[in-house]
Amino acid sequence: MRSEEHHTCPCCTGPLRVIGSRRRRIIQETGEKRVLMVRRHRCCHCHRIHHELPDIVVPYKRYGSASIEAVVTDERPLAVSCDESTIIRWKQWFFHQVHHFLGCFGSIAIQMGKNTAAAASSPLQRMYRFVGDAPGWLARVVRPTVNLNCWIHTHSASYATIRQRIDLQCKLGHLDRAQVGDDMKRHLVYAGADHEIFSDGAIDEIYRFSSGAARLINKVCTHCLLYGAQNQRRIIDDHMVKRVIQGELA
Repeated sequence: MRSEEHHTCPCCTGPLRVIGSRRRRIIQETGEKRVLMVRRHRCCHCHRIHHELPDIVVPYKRYGSASIEAVVTDERPLAVSCDESTIIRWKQWFFHQVHHFLGCFGSIAIQMGKNTAAAASSPLQRMYRFVGDAPGWLARVVRPTVNLNCWIHTHSASYATIRQRIDLQCKLGHLDRAQVGDDMKRHLVYAGADHEIFSDGAIDEIYRFSSGAARLINKVCTHCLLYGAQNQRRIIDDHMVKRVIQGELA
C-alpha cells in the first residue's frame, strides 16, 4: 500500500524518510487472509520508526477494522469469521479504550473551537458525535488517534522502541552434562566462591531436570543455594536438589 501523502512524525512533527517496507497480514470478514506491503518511515529528527498503515488496519489487531466495527456495533446478523472468544476480546478492548478515544477527540475539538458538551448517552453514541455512524467510523477513530501519537500500545508493543535498538541477538542452545558443570563452576567463581559447592550427583540431578536449558539451570541453582544457606549446608548434594525440585519447582 503506497500513499501520496507527505507525512510528519507524530512524536516530534519532523519529516519522515522511507527506509523500506514490511509485510502486514490481515484477516477479512470472510476469514480470507491478505498480505499488505506497508512502508516503513524513519523520522529525520528523533529517528523513530513508523509504519504507514491503511485505514482497513487497526494497530496490533489481526482482523480488519470493518470486522471489529461490526462486532462493536453489534450488527445482526454478524457476518464475521471468528470465534466467540475473539468477539468478546474485541468488545472488551473497545469499551475499555473508548473513554481514551473520547478524550483525544474532545481535545481536538477544543483546539478547533468546537462545542464538546455531550448529553448523557452511551460511550459509543458519544463517539458517533465526533466521527458519525456511517460505515468506516472505526477507521475515522483510529487515524487521528494514531497520528497524534495517542494510541495506547499493548504490553508487547511498548518494547518496540527498545527492540529497534537491539543489533545483536544471542540464542543459547541446550548444554550437555559437561557444559552444565563448567557453566555452574564459572558462575560460582565469578560470585567469589572459594570451594566446590555442588557435588557431582547434584550436577547430574540439575542436568536431568533442566535438560541443559540455561534458564532452568540458573533457576534450580538459585533455589538450591537459598535452601543450602537457610539450612547452613556447605555442600549441596543430589538429595537436596531433589528436595528443592519436588518442593519448589515441580
